[in-house]
Amino acid sequence: MSDDKFKKSSGWNSFLGKTKEQVTFYRWTTILCAVAAIISISGCIYFSSQVKYVPFVVEVNKDYAPLQVHQLESLGQSKDAVTRSQLATIIKNMRVVYAGDKEAQLDAIKSVYYFIKTNSQPYKYVQEMFSVDDPMNQKFLNQVEIKAILPLSKDTWRAEWVEKKAMPDGKNVLSRNYSAVIQVEYADTISAEMIINNPIGLYLKNMQITEEYK
Repeated sequence: MSDDKFKKSSGWNSFLGKTKEQVTFYRWTTILCAVAAIISISGCIYFSSQVKYVPFVVEVNKDYAPLQVHQLESLGQSKDAVTRSQLATIIKNMRVVYAGDKEAQLDAIKSVYYFIKTNSQPYKYVQEMFSVDDPMNQKFLNQVEIKAILPLSKDTWRAEWVEKKAMPDGKNVLSRNYSAVIQVEYADTISAEMIINNPIGLYLKNMQITEEYK
């Protein structure tokens, strides 16, 4: 009888020992899985935080056909060339009149606002210019031919261009010469939309357009 009790006690102790080992095994397995999950999540957070937009600048000809594509970070000293190109585009879109093609006209107007900050001097200047001569309601064409974009200082440029007004049939062409002194500033682009439309974060800080009488 005593031997039976001893055997039963030994069997029970053996069962408890195996159960404890299994509990310990599952506990460590759970802990290791939790640690692995934490490491995995931390890794995902880290790598996702490293993702950034890399802007590219497309160089185009006068007909807007692409010529070259540059990664913006590699431009370095070519920033002035990009600024010159963008200023030319801004002036063209600011002054052009398509006479009847409202979709093209609206695209030109909208593009100007990517380069001016709300309530800035250029913003008020452009708003007044568009309200006095609304390009959406003109019956004549106004073509813009950029003659020069010249740096006056680090952040100040002089632009010179010719505007040719004509009726939609091309008759009664009237040419006028204009110039503008433009101060610019740069800011970080904060969205994918701005990187596409304003890749170097160029903003007009101050501007004044003058008609040149020759």
